[in-house]
Amino acid sequence: MRKAGILTLGFVLVASTLALAVGPIPVQECVRVEGAITAIDYEAQWIVVADVTVQVTPETVIRMRGKPFPFEDLQVGMTVAACGLMDEDVLVARRVTVRCGGG
Repeated sequence: MRKAGILTLGFVLVASTLALAVGPIPVQECVRVEGAITAIDYEAQWIVVADVTVQVTPETVIRMRGKPFPFEDLQVGMTVAACGLMDEDVLVARRVTVRCGGG
């Protein structure tokens, strides 16, 4: 039992030393786009804003005036701001904020 504790402590020390030697893990900056929605695919759950495809995932938070807003209620012409990480040429949204309704 004592050997297992020593081995675990040794592993933690080695892992910590390696983490310090490698340095901090780079954090990707949140990319932001804002503008009117020009296209929507309700089935694939993406919108196009400012010529950028914005992919919405189950983890994406969509809000309007501080309240949850369903993806299904988004419409072409609505002004939104989206923030997330770029995956090649697609913005995978962490957050979408509806600024104003379409017309």
